[in-house]
Amino acid sequence: MDSKRPSRIFDDWRYCDYPPTDSVVYDEEENLNCLADYRPYDSNTEAMVIAIGGNSRQGVYSHDPEVAYGIFFGPESPRNYECMLDKCVPQTKRLAELRAATVAVDMAREIWSKVPKYNVIILLTDSSYLVDAMNNAIWKWTAQGFRDSNRRPVAHAKVLQRLHNSIQALESAGATIKFWQAGTSYINAAQTLANAALDERMLSETPREMAIEGSWARLDPVLEQFKNAWCRGFLPKRLPGTRREGVASVVETAG
Repeated sequence: MDSKRPSRIFDDWRYCDYPPTDSVVYDEEENLNCLADYRPYDSNTEAMVIAIGGNSRQGVYSHDPEVAYGIFFGPESPRNYECMLDKCVPQTKRLAELRAATVAVDMAREIWSKVPKYNVIILLTDSSYLVDAMNNAIWKWTAQGFRDSNRRPVAHAKVLQRLHNSIQALESAGATIKFWQAGTSYINAAQTLANAALDERMLSETPREMAIEGSWARLDPVLEQFKNAWCRGFLPKRLPGTRREGVASVVETAG
């Protein structure tokens, strides 16, 4: 790797040799997860840990997928965030992961501006694509105008470029951004947030009459499942301490 390019892979042996659950603790004062005893350079340096994840589900009225993502700062944290992908963009988990990373970096920048000791930002993800893209491929794509070796446009180029620019801005200001690739079980909380957004979309788009009577649902397993849940009085709600608003800087355009 070019010496001028910072490594964005979290590979600290003190933590990577163990599962994240053994080394991540919750800072109740700042409402975020952080690494336990992380002071590699000086006593004022701390590392926040943000889990990101996406999930997809078959749409209510069609067999097309709908995709959402979640950003998890910690149990009951008011910073936790969930969001559906706009219907006008490709409904892929890969795009959801990129959007989640972009929003998480924006939120981390806001936290760092108020709590300077958290100048190490670690994004916990199960996506090998995201880790490789932001540590290796992004430099080549940037040099080639976001075209691959066959001169074809790179998928989700706008989102990739925006994420890269946001990370570079933080790095130039003195922060460190790292991607920690872990097993899917360790980002389960972020995926739960994504599922909450999908549940809410299902409820908002399904008429009450259809849920109760099931007359239109007949053989549709997705709507039948919804009908049964409604009749049992089950109404999925947003997880405690989650939000959808407050990230006005994120532009949901096709990538």
